[in-house]
Amino acid sequence: MCLTITVAGHIAQGQKGQKMTRHMASAMVLALFVSFATGHTDQAHSSTVGVAKTYQGMTEGKHTGSLSKLLKVNPRKTPWCAAFANAVLKKSGKKGSGSLTAKSFFGWGSKVTSPRSGDVVILRFKGGYHVGFFVGRKGGQVLVIGGNQSNSVKVTAYSAKSVVQFRRG
Repeated sequence: MCLTITVAGHIAQGQKGQKMTRHMASAMVLALFVSFATGHTDQAHSSTVGVAKTYQGMTEGKHTGSLSKLLKVNPRKTPWCAAFANAVLKKSGKKGSGSLTAKSFFGWGSKVTSPRSGDVVILRFKGGYHVGFFVGRKGGQVLVIGGNQSNSVKVTAYSAKSVVQFRRG
């Protein structure tokens, strides 16, 4: 059985009888802040971004076991942004891309030009592609929550120029 706490449309989940972790509490506080700051309270946001935020602050070094269980890969040995996106989508009741590559999300859902919080974001850098979930915009940047962002789960501001596509499933 799973305990779900919803605050202003954002969720934190844990097993029945489990104490709320520091990460879950932090995720709820950040979710509230982001919802008030960006005005995003839609269902996509509360499911994918809310689920992603329950893992915020976890690092591949300190939380290898927990992340490995979630991702089904060792985050210290495997690039894991796509594994994280797939795990979050699954926990949100959606089907993922089924692949460990960020590029696999080009075939997931439908391409959109006006992203909503919770949409998948595919970014391109010199080293390759990255995938995460759109949270909002700040100036010329997009705010993305995802895995393997500086070896952790966190919200990162990326240049809007690095965005290749937004996808909605």
